[in-house]
Amino acid sequence: MRRLAILLCFLLFAGSAHAQSGLRVLALTDIHFDPTASGITPALAAAPVEEWAALLQSAKPGASGYPRYGRDTPWSLLHSALDAVQTAAPSPAFVIVTGDLLAHGFRWHFQRATGDADRAHYTAFVLKTTTFVLQRISARFPGRPLFLALGNDDSDCGDYRLAPSGVFLHGTLPLVQSLAGAAGDPAFAPAWLSGEGYDLPLPGIAGHRVIFLNSVYFSRNYEDVCGTGAVRDPGAAALDWLEARLAAADAAGEHAWLLMHVPPGGDVYEDRMAGHCPNQLPPMWKPAFTRQFLDIMARHPGTIRAIFAGHTHMDEFRLVGRGGRNLGFVVTVPAISPIYGQNPGFGLYEVAADGALLDRQTWIADNLPRAASGEPVAWRQEYGFDALWGAPKLDLPAMERLSAQIREDARVRDDWLSVFRAGNLAAWNLKGGIDTLPAARLRAHECAIRFVDPDEYARCYCETPAP
Repeated sequence: MRRLAILLCFLLFAGSAHAQSGLRVLALTDIHFDPTASGITPALAAAPVEEWAALLQSAKPGASGYPRYGRDTPWSLLHSALDAVQTAAPSPAFVIVTGDLLAHGFRWHFQRATGDADRAHYTAFVLKTTTFVLQRISARFPGRPLFLALGNDDSDCGDYRLAPSGVFLHGTLPLVQSLAGAAGDPAFAPAWLSGEGYDLPLPGIAGHRVIFLNSVYFSRNYEDVCGTGAVRDPGAAALDWLEARLAAADAAGEHAWLLMHVPPGGDVYEDRMAGHCPNQLPPMWKPAFTRQFLDIMARHPGTIRAIFAGHTHMDEFRLVGRGGRNLGFVVTVPAISPIYGQNPGFGLYEVAADGALLDRQTWIADNLPRAASGEPVAWRQEYGFDALWGAPKLDLPAMERLSAQIREDARVRDDWLSVFRAGNLAAWNLKGGIDTLPAARLRAHECAIRFVDPDEYARCYCETPAP
C-alpha cells in the first residue's frame, strides 16, 4: 500500500514538479550490446556500420536473440530501450553513458560466431560495434551532446585491458569527440588518447564542467598488456590529471560533474563470493588509488557536485569520504544488460540551472520472462526519487539521510532492497522474500553505501553483528 500511495502521489505532482525544474539529463550504463546474438555476425562483420540497423532489424531472432535474465543485450532489447528513452526524454539537454558498451566475453562471442581468430578483423568488429551503439543513441537525440565514460569491457584488447594511446582510443576519438560537442577543443584528443578522460563545459549549466575520469585504470583487475609500456602507471597519471583539472575548475570558480565507470569502495559481489575478513576483501579499486582520490577530493572540497558511475548494474549510491566526513556521493542507475538478474533500466535526472540535481526517475523493463518468448519488451517508470524517498534534491545531505534510514527504518530498507535490482525481487534468490536477507549480506550492502575507504569498509563489513 505504501508503494502504491507513493506512486499515486508522484503521478499527481510529476507535472508540476517538472514545470518547476530546469534541464532533463538522460543517464545510461552497462549496455553490453551483443550483436552476435543476431545469428548474422559474418554479415555484420562484412557490412559497413551504416547497414547494421537494417540487417539486425530484418534478422529472425533465435533463442539467443530475445532478452532474458543472465544474458547480455541483444538487438531486440537495445532497440526497445532506445524507444523507451526517447519516450521518457524526447529532448534531454544531454546524455551521459557511463561505460561498457560491449558484451561480456566479446572476443569469445565473435570467434564462436565467425570462426575468425584474426586480431585485426576482431578489432574492426569492436570499433564497428562501439560506433553502432553510440550512433544509435545519438540518432534519437539529434544535436544533443553525448558524454561517454569508458568501461572495463570497452577495449579491443580484453576486459580491463585498455591500452593507453592504443588502437581502440584512436579509432573512437573522432566519434566520441564529435558527439561530446568538442570538435574544436585542442585538449580533448591528448586526454582521450591517453585514456585518462576529458574535461568539457557542461551545456546549459553555467559554471559547471563535465569530467570523465577513467577509473578502469584504478581497478585491481587492470592490466596494460596490449600497450607499449611507454606510459607510467596510467592510474597514477589519471589521478594527477584529475587534480590538475579540479585545480583549474577552482581557479575559474567552477563546479564539476564527474563521470566514471567503476565506482570506488567495496565490491560486494566479490566480497560475498571470495572475500575473507578482515584483510582479504577485494575492493573495486586498488587501495592506494582510493586513498589518493579521497585526498584529491579533500583538497578540492565542494568542487565535485556529483559522481555518476556504472559497473555494478544495480540502482545504488555510495557516500564518498572517510574519518566520519563525507566529501561527496556516487549515483548509478540499473544497467540495460540484465546479465546479473536485475531488470534493465535507465535514469532520467531533473537538474536546476545552478547544477543541483532535483530529482531522478528510474525506468525499468520488467517483463523479461515473457519477452524471452517473443513478447515486446515493456518499459515503465518504476519510481521518482523524491516521491519514494522524500528528498527534494539529490545532494549530499539527502544521501546521508537515506543511508541512515536504510540502516534504521525497516520500511525504507525494504523499499531500497526492492529498487536495488530494479524491481526484480526474484534476483535476490530468497525463498522467504527480502525480509529474510541474511544479516551479513545486508551489512555488506550497507557498508558499501557508507564507506569507500578500504580500511573503513573492512571494519564495517567484518564487525560482529549485534545479537
